[in-house]
Amino acid sequence: LNTYLEYDHSVLPNITPLITHILVLIALFPLILLFCKKQNFLIALILSATSFYLFSWHAHEKALLLIFVPFTALVFKDLKFI
Repeated sequence: LNTYLEYDHSVLPNITPLITHILVLIALFPLILLFCKKQNFLIALILSATSFYLFSWHAHEKALLLIFVPFTALVFKDLKFI
């Protein structure tokens, strides 16, 4: 029995923290190219926060602030992101 599981799902698959770590790393891999360019820093920051929120083991709704605050700064910088 896996020690990370609090209960077993009857229909959904059991997702372990290792699987979520692998998914986050896969989602962050394309962002390495964006971090090299300074003009794409806010976009890379928003995408990395989104990947952590979507694929993390345990996420709260407060983690959406890590997406919305840089996105607000990006909207003030360029109105095409509205």
